[in-house]
Amino acid sequence: MISSIENPFAAIVYLDRELHILELTHLANQLLEPKDQTSLKGRRLDECINGCDAKKWQDLLQKSIVTGKTFELRLKTSQQKNIHLRFFASQTKLDGQTNPNGILLFFVKVEPPPQVALQLELQMMEIALDRKSYELKLFRDLLAQIKRIQNYDEVIYILMKFICESFLLGHGFFVKVFTDSSLRAHVSSTFSLKESPNLEGLRQKVCSLTENPPQYLLATSKYWREEIPDVFHQLFKIEGKELTGVLHLPIKFGDELLGVLQLGHYAPHHGLTPEDIEFIGLLLQQIDPFIESAKLFEMSMIDDLTQVFNKRYFKLTAEREFQKTKKNPDHKMSLILLDIDHFKKVNDTYGHIAGDRALKALGEILTGSARSHDFVCRYGGEEFAILLMEPVEIAQLLTERIMKNLHNTEIELGPGIQYKMTASFGLSSIDQSVASLEDWIEKTDRALYESKKTGRNKFTIASTLK
Repeated sequence: MISSIENPFAAIVYLDRELHILELTHLANQLLEPKDQTSLKGRRLDECINGCDAKKWQDLLQKSIVTGKTFELRLKTSQQKNIHLRFFASQTKLDGQTNPNGILLFFVKVEPPPQVALQLELQMMEIALDRKSYELKLFRDLLAQIKRIQNYDEVIYILMKFICESFLLGHGFFVKVFTDSSLRAHVSSTFSLKESPNLEGLRQKVCSLTENPPQYLLATSKYWREEIPDVFHQLFKIEGKELTGVLHLPIKFGDELLGVLQLGHYAPHHGLTPEDIEFIGLLLQQIDPFIESAKLFEMSMIDDLTQVFNKRYFKLTAEREFQKTKKNPDHKMSLILLDIDHFKKVNDTYGHIAGDRALKALGEILTGSARSHDFVCRYGGEEFAILLMEPVEIAQLLTERIMKNLHNTEIELGPGIQYKMTASFGLSSIDQSVASLEDWIEKTDRALYESKKTGRNKFTIASTLK
C-alpha cells in the first residue's frame, strides 16, 4: 500500500518496530542523509533525519501510535533551515498482509494545502478502519474455534495459541500458571511457536516459591516491559536470551480467580503495542462466557468427592470413542473396571467419613498412576473405570502400576487408623464380538467379577474368559 501526497515536504514512510526504514516515498531530500533512497532501507529513520532529537521523536511517535493523534516536529534541512512538520503514526499492512509490528508514518508540512490535509485525514481514517477490521476478524476467528468446545483446558489452550500466533508472531511464549486450593502456584502448561521453557523446570521453580505466592499471581494488574518483576527473569530464563516483556492475564470464574496466563517474549522482538494489549484485554472479556460455560460443563462432569470424572462423563466419552473404534479398526480402545476389595467393611467398621477418605485417596492414586490422556472416572460407589485409547496390553501395564501404587500406599482413615487398600480389576478391548457400548461394559464387568470370585487383589482380561 504505497501512495504519496503531492507536497514537497510530505511523505509516507514504512518502518518496522525497531524504526528501521522499509519503504518511503516523497520525503524531501534535504531532510535525509544519505539522499539515495535505496541506501536508506534498513537504516533507523531517526539516524537519517537531520536535526532530530531522537528521544523527543520516539516519545511523540509512541504517543501517536497510542492516541491516534497527530503531533508536530521541528527539523532542520541540510541547509540548516528550520522546517515545521506534522506527523501521524499507526500500525500498517505491508504487501496486503496484516503486520501488527509495522509502523506507517505520514509527514506533512504544517498548514498544508487543503487537499493535502483532507487526504491525510482520509488516510488516518482508513488506517483506523483497517485496525478495527483486523480486530473483528481476529475475534471471529477465535470465536469459531471455541464456540463448540466444552473442555475448559482446551478453551484456555486455544486462547494461548491464538494470542501467541496473532500478536507475537511466534517469538513469544505462553505459560498457564494456576493456584491450587492452598494458594501454591504451579505451571500446568506452556505454549510457544518457537522456543519454549522447560515445563518440568518451570513447575519445579514455581512450586519452590513460598506458601504465599507472589502478588502478581493473585492481582489483576498487568506487567509489561519495564515493570517485569525480578521473579519472572528467574522463572523464564533461557540461556543467551533476554526477557523483554511479560503480560499478566487473570482468568476468572465469576469472582473466583482460577489462575493467570503469563505471556512473555524475548529480544529482539519488540512485543505488543498498547493497542494490542487493550484488544487482548477486550478479547478476554468477550470470551469470558465461553470460559465460564466450559468450566460449568466440566464441573458437571466431575465427581465432587474424588475429583475424577463422573459416570455421566464416562458414558458420553465412551460412546463417542466406541463409535470411532467401530468405524475405524485402527482406533484402539481399552477399558479397565475396578472395585475396592471388602469396602463395606471399611464403612461398617470406621464409618462413612472414613470410607469417603478412602475413596478420595483412591481417586488421587488412579489420577497419579494414569497418563494425562487417559480418562479416569468414578463409575458408582466404590467402582471406578478408566478409558484408554490403547490396546489391552497397555491397559494391563497401567493396571499393574495401579496395583503396585496401592500396595505401597497407606491411607489414613482417621487418627491412628492406617488402611492398605486392594482392588479387583477387569480389562477388555473392543473386538468384532462387541456390538454395543453396553455389551463392552458388561464383558469387562464379567472379567472384574471373575477377579473377585477367584481371590480379589488381581486382574482378569476378558479375552481369557471362556
